[in-house]
Amino acid sequence: MSIVSRLLALVVVAILLISSAYAIFYLDIFTDDSDEETDDTSDNNDNGNETKDTEPPTIDDITGDTTGTTGKTTTLFVSFSDNENVTEAKLFYKQASEVSWRETSILSGFVDLEIPSDSDENWYYYITVDDAAGNGPVGDPSTNGSVYYTVDVSFDTSEIDHIVFIEDAASTDCSNCPVVGTLLYDSFNPEEPEFYYVTMIYDVNAKDHLDNLNVYGFPTTYLDGGYQVVFGSTDFETNFNQNLQKAQARNKPELLLNLESWWDDNSSELHMTVTLNNRETLPYKGILKTYITEINSRWTVYGHPTHYTFLDYGINKDIEVEAQDSDTFTGVWNPNKEGFSDIYAENLYIIAVVSNKTAVEKFSDPPDNEHPFNANYVDATDGTVVVEGGNLPPSVGITNPKPGRLHIFGNELFATFSLKTILIGRTTITAQASDDTNVTKVEFYVDDELVAEFEDEPYEWTWKQLALFKHEIKVIAYDNEGISTTTEMEVSAFIRPSLL
Repeated sequence: MSIVSRLLALVVVAILLISSAYAIFYLDIFTDDSDEETDDTSDNNDNGNETKDTEPPTIDDITGDTTGTTGKTTTLFVSFSDNENVTEAKLFYKQASEVSWRETSILSGFVDLEIPSDSDENWYYYITVDDAAGNGPVGDPSTNGSVYYTVDVSFDTSEIDHIVFIEDAASTDCSNCPVVGTLLYDSFNPEEPEFYYVTMIYDVNAKDHLDNLNVYGFPTTYLDGGYQVVFGSTDFETNFNQNLQKAQARNKPELLLNLESWWDDNSSELHMTVTLNNRETLPYKGILKTYITEINSRWTVYGHPTHYTFLDYGINKDIEVEAQDSDTFTGVWNPNKEGFSDIYAENLYIIAVVSNKTAVEKFSDPPDNEHPFNANYVDATDGTVVVEGGNLPPSVGITNPKPGRLHIFGNELFATFSLKTILIGRTTITAQASDDTNVTKVEFYVDDELVAEFEDEPYEWTWKQLALFKHEIKVIAYDNEGISTTTEMEVSAFIRPSLL
């Protein structure tokens, strides 16, 4: 190798050595900086991968104390924030009388609180929030309910519609009474009532009550305890809607009445609970009555079936409820003790009526005004069926002959002096029967002997057999569940085959 070649080789080796030394120096500096950065970051990482969250969430805004109205919705709002994310937000709430808190999510920022329509009890609430790292819970105004916000509830008196109470005074031999009874029954809607009504049959078991009203004659209808009195069927038919509207629009105290009832199969007793809320600024003094009625009655009026017929009172007492307060009253009715051992619970309807203690003089024979009575105006009503969805027994009546009338060859002539039903000559006995499902059979009896049976209308049988003096006509109607209703009539019959 020449000297020149050797010199070139040494130069190349020198250059390589210098380059390597420089590279090692540069990498060492870079690596040291990188290690220091990694050490610094490890102080804020979990396992060197995720950033640690140590900041709790905050509740930035909340509804706080607010108001509510019965039967309506109160909306509670909350806003919150966190350096990462709020993952859980809970509303804890309860009525004032409740021991345990209920809870629901309010992560959306709001919750609709439904206020019951029958209670003005206040509600309490508090809210907690938390994040994924568990830095909470953070609460407002507390995290455990030791401090809470209040929803101050009041009754929505503008929504309290007055349902009129009508007493239909009738008697079994009143020829015009079925006109009033039919109109009331056809107009009454138990699901959305404009009025409640009760048929008071004077000569059956409503004499004492109607005597207190100094009833002049039949039919007479008393709206809201005598606020309006209508004598006769013609005036009642003609002005029914007008009279109803007048009673609905009258001034009355702001009261809310709630009736609940149930039947005890073990004791065969009817239980009822009545709650009265007084929204006035003064105490309310009144009279509470619960009318126990049969939807399809065991009694007839002038041979026609009757409905919502008075049986007895479940509660009948003076009451007093303080201003802006409520009270509850209970009653138990034992039909066996009151002579109704054959009562059918599914056929019972209860009407609670609160009348004002202050009486007003009214008259049972308008416009003559010679039969005064003390009218206690009805201020609140509520009604309920005892057994929801129950099967009603059939209703049945004997429409011919007419009670208390003289009939010759089946033709009604006039009322008898003794109000006995008298038949002279061949007479066609007719019956009317109906049911909420289906009438499957109607049987006719004379002195407990079956004389005719029908499966379809018309239900009529001609009595042409020999008969003298007193007899009993009986008609029994059956529905498709075998439930029956019986109606009876005593007659004095003088029928001879020669008179056919």
